[in-house]
Amino acid sequence: MEKAYAVDITVSYLEFEKDPDSSATLVTGRNNKVTWNSIMTKRQLKAFSNSPAFGADYIEVRVAIEGDPKGMHRTISCYHGGFNEQIHNDDGTITYLGNSKIG
Repeated sequence: MEKAYAVDITVSYLEFEKDPDSSATLVTGRNNKVTWNSIMTKRQLKAFSNSPAFGADYIEVRVAIEGDPKGMHRTISCYHGGFNEQIHNDDGTITYLGNSKIG
């Protein structure tokens, strides 16, 4: 039997603002946040990350997997497909680890 992991899944709508100093669009907040817990295998996590339901660039989906380091979230990226890993450090900075290999 394939090992299952406890996961926390958070879906939120992103709020945007145009950067006054450039043509960039900045994420200024999140609203309508929903979080739920589940038990998933790596195969299910991989299928979940490839779901077109989360492909819109105004939705953020974060997944915290049992056993991940403190502060680490895997964010489903509509641009790369799959998860991007990022660690939210205690000093307020974020370390990006690139595309995560699930499964």
